[in-house]
Amino acid sequence: MKVLLDTHVWLWWLLGSERLRPEERRALDRLAGSGSPHLSAMSLWEAQMLHAKGRLSLDRPFPSWLRQAAAPGVVQLVPIG
Repeated sequence: MKVLLDTHVWLWWLLGSERLRPEERRALDRLAGSGSPHLSAMSLWEAQMLHAKGRLSLDRPFPSWLRQAAAPGVVQLVPIG
């Protein structure tokens, strides 16, 4: 089963937001372990815009966070177009 994540769900999942219920987080963790959820490449731009506007706080520089957050073992990027 292919699952395409919304940008906010992707961010909430990786940042440990309480906006996701524990069972939703566990489901995403299982999915990542068995084939990775899909993520639109546009979500990378959306995350960058949120960070640039100060609406996305991270514990490390954005470029290194993004490399890890969009790694093949975490998500499978879906190109635009």
